[in-house]
Amino acid sequence: MDIYGLLKYHEINGLGGIDHKDIAKCVKDADKVVKSLGDTVLAHTNKRTKKRVIYFNDARFDLRVGTDLVEMWRSVCVEGVSRNQVQDYLTKHGLTKMSGDEPNRPRCEEVKKCKLPNRRPRRQVDFKSKSHVNDTLFHVP
Repeated sequence: MDIYGLLKYHEINGLGGIDHKDIAKCVKDADKVVKSLGDTVLAHTNKRTKKRVIYFNDARFDLRVGTDLVEMWRSVCVEGVSRNQVQDYLTKHGLTKMSGDEPNRPRCEEVKKCKLPNRRPRRQVDFKSKSHVNDTLFHVP
């Protein structure tokens, strides 16, 4: 159940999924453990990199859509219309982008960095002539 908690933590904090290889490094029989979690996790294979990523499946966000809405959605054709034209049409009719649909992750600028303690500047060292050993030193060519 530790994997379940970790996946849930990643979901809540907007960190995304966990690579299956990382789970396999930490857990013996990772495939069996993932299968035992059942519908609480989603496994997705990236087409480009062929890597398998495991995500938490939150049942609270399951949305039931009526068949009449599905039929209306499929009946709309926007093949010859550009994305900008669709955006202009929606804004003209008062439909704008929903706020709050981005993950709730802090931006790079907002992350506080560790402040280093104030350090005293180093003193400059003055080299003094060693007059007490001048008579014993000799110059080697």
